[in-house]
Amino acid sequence: MLYVFKVVSYNPNLILNNICLFNISESLYQEIKLKNQTFEDIAPSWANKIKLLQQEGFPFPLSLAWWKWYFELDSPSKCIVGEAHGFSSQYEKECKKCDELGWEFGHSFLVRSMKELQGNMEKFVKHWNEKHI
Repeated sequence: MLYVFKVVSYNPNLILNNICLFNISESLYQEIKLKNQTFEDIAPSWANKIKLLQQEGFPFPLSLAWWKWYFELDSPSKCIVGEAHGFSSQYEKECKKCDELGWEFGHSFLVRSMKELQGNMEKFVKHWNEKHI
């Protein structure tokens, strides 16, 4: 016996095939294709923080705001890459490239380079879309 179901998704990041075929004697097969995600999709809270940073500039070195940024970027679960991985530090063991990019984000902040920060964001988005979707 063959049943035909229409698949509906309210998640804008998912593009589902319109029809899913289900054979009682076999498993359900469904092809899901994810569109490329933006930095805002991957790490929304950090995207907002970086927009603010772009508007206001880097905090004064060693100020309270500077230390807050520093410790968040230095904490694997709280940093940009950590947010993308569900505020987890597990990526340090599972993905060498994510670990490297996490350190690069921190370095960009320490040297106060918006250009380097933007470049790291682009590299991270490219990596995320290639390896983690």
